[in-house]
Amino acid sequence: MRYKIKHSYTLIEILAVLAIAGILLGMALPAFEKLTKSNRVDAASTAIGSAISLARAQAIGNRRYVAEVIPATTANGNADLQPYIYKGYRLCFVNHTGNNYVFDAWLPD
Repeated sequence: MRYKIKHSYTLIEILAVLAIAGILLGMALPAFEKLTKSNRVDAASTAIGSAISLARAQAIGNRRYVAEVIPATTANGNADLQPYIYKGYRLCFVNHTGNNYVFDAWLPD
């Protein structure tokens, strides 16, 4: 009669593998976090660049001044800005008066 020999892992071997995997993950996590932050910065800069191109096209097409408004973290009591806090940018028409540019109207979305 032949006996089948079962090959199995001991608890110590499994714990050793988990410890090594944990160490490797701990070393890789900061690099992965840095990579994702870098990607977010690249995506944000691309979005702002696209908005600037769109603003230029709108200004040329409408023959008016166009501004890109990037809202602050608070609306400071301005009800018009409240919906856009933390939402990115918005384009608007502005009038040039002397040395200032004065808000006129939002561009349609």
